[in-house]
Amino acid sequence: MSLGPDTHSYKTLLAMAHLAAGRYEEAMGWIDQAVHERAGAVPATRLKAVLCGLLGRVEERREWLGRLLQLMADATIDRFNVQTSTFLAPEIRAVMAEGLRKIGLPEE
Repeated sequence: MSLGPDTHSYKTLLAMAHLAAGRYEEAMGWIDQAVHERAGAVPATRLKAVLCGLLGRVEERREWLGRLLQLMADATIDRFNVQTSTFLAPEIRAVMAEGLRKIGLPEE
């Protein structure tokens, strides 16, 4: 269901809430909807990649790492931590960084 042009943003935020609560499968359901609605959105693409890493989805994580790097060729875990330091709690940033490590994103 799409209620407007920014619905993907709300679904990404719902996915983040589930990620923060440790409900990765529920987060994946919301992020799948978000990336379906807006395939090129960096936050949704990054979160999809993170969740693939956290859930151990080997084939999907390769695909989503590739998509993330297409959107952000210079993406690293260090850059992610700097870019999100003002709006993500350290605990959530740490979980997301772990997911990024599991998909193979470089540290620097």
